[in-house]
Amino acid sequence: LNIKNEIIIFSEVSSEWCCHLVDGNTLAIFLPFDQSTWNLSKGAFVSLLEFCEDNLPIKRILLCLNKINVVSCFKYLGFSPLHPHLYPSCIDSQGVFVMVYSM
Repeated sequence: LNIKNEIIIFSEVSSEWCCHLVDGNTLAIFLPFDQSTWNLSKGAFVSLLEFCEDNLPIKRILLCLNKINVVSCFKYLGFSPLHPHLYPSCIDSQGVFVMVYSM
């Protein structure tokens, strides 16, 4: 992964978000549990998806949210819910809701 570009593109979306490479070909993006700190820029988020699709050797992106704050707007960007049995082992299925975007 090109860490420098990844950090720049993530900070354009929100400085509060973090990401981790899991299972070798999956990028997990963790949004803060406090939805008021998301500072979401839709255009920057779409740019992030395009950057990942064009430049990173990944097959899917997991968007990890607090179960209480699940937002339907991500469905419009191509994300769909991931069944908890399919979560990577490093993600807590009890407290985190995961949506997946396949490349």
